[in-house]
Amino acid sequence: MKVFIKKNNLSYSPEIYAYSKYLKERDFKVDIDMDIDNYNINYDLIILLMGFYPNFNIKKYKNSKIIHEYSSLSLYPFSKIKNLIKYYFNSKPDGRIFNSRIIKKDLGYSDEIPFVYRDTGVDNFFFNDLKIKKEYDFVYTGSTGNVRKGLIEVFTKILKLGFSILVVGKISNELYNKLKIYNKIDFTGKQERRDLPELYQKAIYGLNYTPNLYPLNLQNSTKTVEYCASGLKVVSNNYYWVNQFMKNNNANFLWLENFVSRNDIESFNFITPDVRHLIWDKILDKIYFEQFVKDIIK
Repeated sequence: MKVFIKKNNLSYSPEIYAYSKYLKERDFKVDIDMDIDNYNINYDLIILLMGFYPNFNIKKYKNSKIIHEYSSLSLYPFSKIKNLIKYYFNSKPDGRIFNSRIIKKDLGYSDEIPFVYRDTGVDNFFFNDLKIKKEYDFVYTGSTGNVRKGLIEVFTKILKLGFSILVVGKISNELYNKLKIYNKIDFTGKQERRDLPELYQKAIYGLNYTPNLYPLNLQNSTKTVEYCASGLKVVSNNYYWVNQFMKNNNANFLWLENFVSRNDIESFNFITPDVRHLIWDKILDKIYFEQFVKDIIK
């Protein structure tokens, strides 16, 4: 069976590489790219990262079954209006994957199209203790653009307290120009996924900052799961998803709101949870992902 996963430039999307690895190990042929036209293959299934794909955008895929992958809701401003537009004008797929029940509920889908919920997973290679010397106090990975309102202020607060930060990933010009004056912050630029564990383990603390705004405050934080797998102590602002994650995994993270001095972090009783139950293969086994895909294709 031949599967194409259409990626985009906007999101980290570790799930698509997990899908590919999982399916390849079960004798599927899988290609991942931004443009299916680069491949002269008739695919049995195409997985689209949603997104907005009205009917005129998918006419060329008419000979393939389609799965819509929903890893997030529409971002602000006008999030709920955008969700409605997607509900009414997105094409009808043969199956859907939702990152959470909240995403399915807020997108409004209640039709008979088959679907699965899949949690946010983590790759096995994050669990390797690489015995790397700690060079930074904090590591931060993820988006840094306008959607992360307040992030510059969080970085500034940490730097003014005398801590160092390693920022992993593509950064906004605004953030770089405002923070380059500090001598305790380094920027790696965009990195390959397999290089992330080594970069994470150069730090003591993993920084998670998500604006407490809909829909970001309801959505899973990939970086937080990866920090835990890498054995980091987690510092985060307080919002719905991270609160639920802490409770469900018996974790104890320091809230940024309570972090005003060096003593606050040095005396805090961090508990980093074991997240091996979130290894991708376990998540995909749990939802019978192979059978779900086969049922869509047949």
